[in-house]
Amino acid sequence: MPSVTPEAVGLEPGTRLVAYLRFPGETRFSQAAARAEVQDDGTFTWQRRTGKRTSVYFSTEDGSVSSERIIIPGR
Repeated sequence: MPSVTPEAVGLEPGTRLVAYLRFPGETRFSQAAARAEVQDDGTFTWQRRTGKRTSVYFSTEDGSVSSERIIIPGR
């Protein structure tokens, strides 16, 4: 079954992933502009610099596969 965690499982290399972000005090996730792409080894890299704690999840562009929500602590 396809999944997205720190690495993508069952997704073809080149599959584009969309990040959705939610900052403290916000009630909805917002789509990030940048996309991550699954590499040949199943990994992907995405980064965003922020000083705020951020909740993030990833989804394929068609929305058929998505990750669990993760929390990135602020700096």
